[in-house]
Amino acid sequence: MLKRTNKAASWAAVLLIGGALGVGATQAGQPAAGTTSIYVSSNGPTNAGDVTRFDAGFERQSRFDAGNNEGIELDRLGNLFQAGDVISGTGTLRVVSQIRNRANDTAYSTDRDREIGGDQTTLVLPKGIAIAQTKGYVIVADNGVTAVKVFGTSAGGNVPPVAVTNLAAKPWDVAYDEPSDRLYVALVNGTVAVFDEYIGDGSDIGAAPVART
Repeated sequence: MLKRTNKAASWAAVLLIGGALGVGATQAGQPAAGTTSIYVSSNGPTNAGDVTRFDAGFERQSRFDAGNNEGIELDRLGNLFQAGDVISGTGTLRVVSQIRNRANDTAYSTDRDREIGGDQTTLVLPKGIAIAQTKGYVIVADNGVTAVKVFGTSAGGNVPPVAVTNLAAKPWDVAYDEPSDRLYVALVNGTVAVFDEYIGDGSDIGAAPVART
């Protein structure tokens, strides 16, 4: 579940993950039974870049300096994907390896982690993201333009998106229903665009027009 809160002139992306989704993972990336972790991506004036982990009782467990400041999502192996627009107009997507197992107060490392960024990515102001877990894609709402951009979950560096879906208005967030292959895009004009058969077999991602709003 991904939601935005706006309190005291700062906002955070909140990701609630239960044991069924595999957070509280073991070293092998498998879920630890009965665990729940809440990850908060901060974007305030003094804490932008922080990802804080809380337990089910909202007790703080650890802080990690991921360096990005927007939407977050975890893959099935416990890797954290995070969008960022720390430098306005130069968007990036970072992948933090096994964040559940990282020590408190440590930071993003090029030795363990990776980043999608650079002019070829065409990322401007990425906000919310969603992962197609089985098909291996990360879907990014780029609020800097009127488009959703799709990258492979194993991608890194200055790479172009594998697909771009143009929209009627700028997007703020995305949600992907993998069993139905359906993408929901929240737009800043107050509507939600719905795309059916969004990924398909991967050969023509997002080719179908908006099914409904």
